[in-house]
Amino acid sequence: MPRRLWKWESGTTSLHHSYEDFAQIHSIADAVAPKGGEPVMTKNFPNSFVQTDLDEQLKAKGIKNLILAGFTIQEK
Repeated sequence: MPRRLWKWESGTTSLHHSYEDFAQIHSIADAVAPKGGEPVMTKNFPNSFVQTDLDEQLKAKGIKNLILAGFTIQEK
């Protein structure tokens, strides 16, 4: 069951869907699959830092460069 998140900006509305993690479409491609102990985060907002502990995890490990892999579906 998708969760719907509404975002209001400048009088416009956009709808973001987040589906269950176990769905096959959410499978991580082998080319970018995490290696032993690397964290995987599920985000519910376009910004990976909103309501996640990503910033804290990066700072704790002294990480200053980051590569994000994922996908976006545009609805019309």
